Amino acid sequence: MTTSTSSPMTSGANTTVYPLDAEHGGIRLLLPLLSIGGFFLVFLLVSSLNLPNAAEYIGCLAFALGVAAAVGIAFAADRLLKRIWPSRRELVLDEQIVALHDKRTPANDRTLRLGERINALAWRFTVKRGSARVQRGWTMLGMQLMQDERTLTLYTFMPPKQAEALTLYRAFVALAARSDINDGKLSLRETAAQKRLLTAEDERWREGGEIDRAHFQQLLDQLQPHVADWYQPQ
Repeated sequence: MTTSTSSPMTSGANTTVYPLDAEHGGIRLLLPLLSIGGFFLVFLLVSSLNLPNAAEYIGCLAFALGVAAAVGIAFAADRLLKRIWPSRRELVLDEQIVALHDKRTPANDRTLRLGERINALAWRFTVKRGSARVQRGWTMLGMQLMQDERTLTLYTFMPPKQAEALTLYRAFVALAARSDINDGKLSLRETAAQKRLLTAEDERWREGGEIDRAHFQQLLDQLQPHVADWYQPQ
């Protein structure tokens, strides 16, 4: 996250810029390719070695070293690529606006005015299948800011205890399973609310911007005064 005194999208003196999508689509595509390439390279190199005393074990050795190489390359490449290949999207916030800025396609920029009413949806769910970046059991926190016909969807992933420590945690409604919604297991009011959240969740998949969890609390603190009827303790 960076702070600057000017921005092409803002006119306020104090501007906060939150980088989005640290692990963007390009990195997610390249990492497995590098890992697979590293595995086969090491496997073929080791398999080609002439080791008379280990001829019967060379296949197993090559496979083990190939796997180790793939894991090591994935770890190193992940850290390196995030530094040298940042996303082209960022969230810009100052005294007047909050805006998603897409340097790749400026036509996709979305700007909400902080001096006018902003409504919000906030939801969460538990991650069922983990990955190298997001562990199984972590919490996904999503929010969709709405003003007129414009929407801005943001999200992050956090360990459960860190998520529950957020000051606005109770504003994030648990997302019901699609089967429960479609099978009529909820009341009409709950069903309507959950369908709105599911629509927002679908948009998160398509266009949502991921905020680093280290910055999420700060972003909530900055947005809270400008969002109508967001925080309603149960």
